[in-house]
Amino acid sequence: MREEVRHMNPDAEFYTPEGCFITELSNSDADPEVSIAQARVPAGVTTRWHRLNGTTWKKGTLPLFI
Repeated sequence: MREEVRHMNPDAEFYTPEGCFITELSNSDADPEVSIAQARVPAGVTTRWHRLNGTTWKKGTLPLFI
């Protein structure tokens, strides 16, 4: 990840079909190796099952179940 100071834009939050709100904190062509997002789920809400395939972590690649 390229070193830089980024500021969160709360107006950029969007709702997903899985039942949560997502705000992308870092996802641009300037640094294509990194995508960082914040997920928010209101209290008392249960999201649908979903997963991310091909997610790369420091120790390799594996599916992420959320």
